Amino acid sequence: MPAELEQRLRATFGRLPKPGREVTARARAASLGALGPTAARRSRGGLLILVFGVAFLVGAGAAALAATGKLHVDIGARNLSSPPVVSRLSVPPKTHGIAVVAGGRLWLATRAGLRIEGMPATTAELSPRALYAVVGVGSSLVALAPGQRRAWTQPTGGPVLAAAWAPDGLKIAYVVRAKGVNQLRLIEGDGDHDRLLDRGVAAAKPGWRSNSLAIFYRTAHGRNATFDLFHNRRVLGARSVPGSVRAHARSPRGDATAVAVAGPHHVLEVRIVPRRGEPGRGELLLRVRAARSPVVISWR
Repeated sequence: MPAELEQRLRATFGRLPKPGREVTARARAASLGALGPTAARRSRGGLLILVFGVAFLVGAGAAALAATGKLHVDIGARNLSSPPVVSRLSVPPKTHGIAVVAGGRLWLATRAGLRIEGMPATTAELSPRALYAVVGVGSSLVALAPGQRRAWTQPTGGPVLAAAWAPDGLKIAYVVRAKGVNQLRLIEGDGDHDRLLDRGVAAAKPGWRSNSLAIFYRTAHGRNATFDLFHNRRVLGARSVPGSVRAHARSPRGDATAVAVAGPHHVLEVRIVPRRGEPGRGELLLRVRAARSPVVISWR
């Protein structure tokens, strides 16, 4: 090794923070375990000294990187009882696509070729026949097309909490947290004519009338409301009854439901449950590790 390179390496390792006793002990234990019982008995030999020295330096470097937030250190045996994590979302048969947001990340797959795995997002909604998807990313509503092409981006001034595509595919109603309140807004499917419909709404996904001329939602005070697009006015209804907090989405044919089921070890499963079926025994679509957070499912 050239003298200049050696000096630079020594200076780099010299600037690393010293590892604590716990890191040193765990690195030494990992080294002895890797050598096996025979080699462990020769712990006074040069081979053990070399391996321990390498493990010590790796432990020191890992500790330094972990302190800067660049590396997650996970030394030791893994919990073999935890189920494997499946990160590839499968498209259910005879459907066009499905999207799941869990733990602040998006998994999306369509038969048209759009696939996203683990992208940071707050919500997602597929268009009819899953030709497009709108995704809440940062303080924007982003429309994506097959091949992950960005069709358009609408600045929202805050995180998008929910979105619903109209049955005719021409409009999108969405809820955004902006200026300290949840706003219900409407935007056309091509990203034009974004406008405010109502302030002070619940952080829940809106619904659409089948003719795409009215939006159903809840106010921040727990009342049902309808925004009539034909007459451009809001109509308040009775106080709403709290529904199930479990994330779910009906299949396009209405014969099954995609349900999010939380399990141990922060594992979330998305399964297809037929009518009168049990959520924990349905067909598995996705299994991911996700911190406790709102879950969104869109199925087309």
